[in-house]
Parts: sequence; structure tokens; C-alpha cells
Amino acid sequence: MKKRHLILAAAGLIIFITIAALLMVLNAPPHVSTDLSDAAGSEPVSVVFEKGQAVTFLAEELAQKKLIRSSEFFKLYVKVSGKDSKLKAGSYRISRGLSAVQIARLFVDGKVHTIRITIPEGYTSRQIADMLEREGITDAREFLEAANSPELLKEIGIPSQSAEGFLFPDTYMLSENTPAQEIVRLLSANFFEKLKKVIGNTGIDGKDLLDKIILASIVEREYRKAEDAGKIARVFLNRLKIGMPLQSCATIVYILTERMGKPHPEKIFFSDLEIKDPYNTYRNRELPPGPISNPGLTSLNAVFNPPENDYLYFRLSEDGSGSHVFSRSFDEHIQNGISVKGY
Repeated sequence: MKKRHLILAAAGLIIFITIAALLMVLNAPPHVSTDLSDAAGSEPVSVVFEKGQAVTFLAEELAQKKLIRSSEFFKLYVKVSGKDSKLKAGSYRISRGLSAVQIARLFVDGKVHTIRITIPEGYTSRQIADMLEREGITDAREFLEAANSPELLKEIGIPSQSAEGFLFPDTYMLSENTPAQEIVRLLSANFFEKLKKVIGNTGIDGKDLLDKIILASIVEREYRKAEDAGKIARVFLNRLKIGMPLQSCATIVYILTERMGKPHPEKIFFSDLEIKDPYNTYRNRELPPGPISNPGLTSLNAVFNPPENDYLYFRLSEDGSGSHVFSRSFDEHIQNGISVKGY
């Protein structure tokens, strides 16, 4: 019996020593070790923990980047402490001075590294994609593929062949290496939330919604001052009503830059107005097949709640204020001066 007690005591001591050693290793920052003396530094280290990834891969990456002393001890700790099922996926920036316990807590709390990004009103999907790639958030090509995925568009409820027009321009906090589809879902969800502020809970069928977003995307690229947006929207609606071409220079810029891949033009030439393209609203009398930008609240309000007027023409004022001059007839438009605008 005495021998059994001695064995149990010895076993308990071994367990105590093992736990103590484990806690010492886990709570000590890795660069204290002479073997890891080259790991000291002030710059945080990026670590990506993907959804569904095993803790083993995370532990090995942490050890490889010299953020922890032992991958085995780290795996043992998160297993014993019950944290292995609580680690949250995402992109993290980890300081080298943290202990393994502190690092594990970061993943449990989901304190991912986020980047503040502001998408300007009127940006196209391509421009958004380029911005996201520059910031290290997602690959531009993958974002565009997601924005044109029939399956994803159906899931989100976008009544178009592209998410163009439904990616709401706003300020977002995004983490590095975020999946492209997740970003498309986020931006489009924000769009539909903002749309509720414009139309309330009023139902709208897919075709009518798409037509309005197409028009809002054109208004977005036409107006300079917010007070003119509604008037411009009504001009276009008046033209559509009588079968008159929209004659929007913004659609010509879209053709040149987005469909033909050319640099943004300093000015539009009359030859540009003759380009054969479904988005050319000088040649075609109806709305283009899809949005040409991603409109903000001002343009959405302008199209869904346009003021009444009988204007058919508008042009930029020459006083440099950014305001527009509106006309009811072509003769009046001529008197006000005709210009082909560049954007």
C-alpha cells in the first residue's frame, strides 16, 4: 500500500513539474531563448488562420515565424485548456513580445488585424478590386470573379449578371486575405440595408430594381453637386419617357475605361460618341444593360425619389462651381452653350 502511495505521489509530482514547465514555456516570450535571439524585433508578424484549418498548422506556422518556442507545447495547451475549438479564423498581426498563452487568447477573442478602407462613390467593380488588392485584403482577379459569379449573385439576390451597382461605397474595416466572396457579400448586404433607408419596406421587382440602379449609377457619374442629382435623374427619366437617348458622357467614359481598357480620357471626342457598344447611350435609346458604377445614397435618392420638372437637357456651368444648367428645349440648351463633358 505504501509503495502504491509512493508511485502516486511520484506520478503527481511528474504531472506538476510537467504542467509547471508547460506554463513556463507558454508564458515566456520566445525571444528570451538564446536559440531564438534573432527573432527579436518591433514589427508585428502576419499570421493567417484559415477557416477549418487544423490547430497543428497554426502551431507550426507560429513556431516557424518564431512567435512561440514549441509547436507541440502550444497544441497541448490549447487542447488541455479547451481552446482548440474556440480559435477564430482570420488574419492576425502578432507582436513578438507576446507569450504563447497571450497569442492563444488573441485567436480565441478573434482579434484579427483590420484595415480601414473607404470606397468612393461612383467606383466601378474593377476600381474596388484594385483598391482591395493594393491594401492586401483580397486578390483583384478573385474579387471580380466573385462579383460576376452567377451562383453568388443568385444567393445574394442581385437581379443582374454582375454585382456592379450593388457594391455600396462606404468605409469598411476588413482583414487581410479576406475571401473575395465574403467581401462581395458584405458590400452588397450594406447596399440592401442602405436601400431600405431610401424606399423603406416597399417591395420592388428585380427588373424595376435593376433599371433604377442602372440609372442611379449614371447619375452618380454625372452630378457634381448633390442638389443637382435629383434634377439630372428627372432629365434622364423624361428622356426615357419620350424615347430620347440619354446621351450620358459617363457611359462613354465607362466604355473607354472599363470595356476597352483605355486610360481615363481628359476629354471626349465626337468620334467616341459613335462607338458601337450597348453601353453607348448616344447611339441607343434605352438604358444600358447594366450599371456603370456603384452609386451612393445621393444618387439612389435622386432616382427613387426624383423631383418633378420638365427639363430635357443639362450641362456644367462655366463658373467653375460644379453646378449644372438645365434647359427645357434644345434651343434653350444651345443658348446656354453646348459642351461634351469629360469625367
